[in-house]
Amino acid sequence: IRDYYASRGLGDVYKRQRADGVTYSVRTDSAVLISAPEAVGFFAVPAYVISDGVRYPVTELAQGAFEDCVALTGVRIPDGVRVLGEGAFSGCTALEWVEMPEEMDALGRYVFSGCTSLSSVERAAGLRSIEASAFEGCFALRRIVIGRLDSLGDRAFADCTELLSFVCAEASVIGKDVFSSASSVVLYTAAGSALSEYGAANGLKTAAVGAEPCFIS
Repeated sequence: IRDYYASRGLGDVYKRQRADGVTYSVRTDSAVLISAPEAVGFFAVPAYVISDGVRYPVTELAQGAFEDCVALTGVRIPDGVRVLGEGAFSGCTALEWVEMPEEMDALGRYVFSGCTSLSSVERAAGLRSIEASAFEGCFALRRIVIGRLDSLGDRAFADCTELLSFVCAEASVIGKDVFSSASSVVLYTAAGSALSEYGAANGLKTAAVGAEPCFIS
């Protein structure tokens, strides 16, 4: 099932295409996964979609793409996807693990909020931005390993009550109440970094690591 529509004010024509219960928006040279309301169990996001014989790489998961898919348990996101939109997996209460591409740039607001079973986020080291409330209410999340962040949004890990380690060499801009109610977390970060200072100012434990991405076993 396909329908065509024009983008607002740009003059480009985009195509919306549905395959295997998943809806995509096919753009000039890429595709966006718009929605997958029937996703259950393990779901592997495709690296590309084919439209009229042309292969388009999937580069983004749209706002609310998997929202409230309560039977979704695991997701693999392929190389090439760089952005997860706002609330992309919000309310996926059975989601236990996510494997992200190494070149993932940004996690939108509320992207995993309310994913109460989420315990593992793999290959997150390349992230540059985690927006507000991205992991809020992920009660089972225990560890996050990231290289360096340009921004860490308000309440990004609020109510992550089981979070024990947050590994990040530096975060340039840090919001409010990032680790609210995550009182057991240890911030593994570079000595003298803004993240280290944030931890000290907010009564959180910190441990010094090098200035490059690292992994805590």
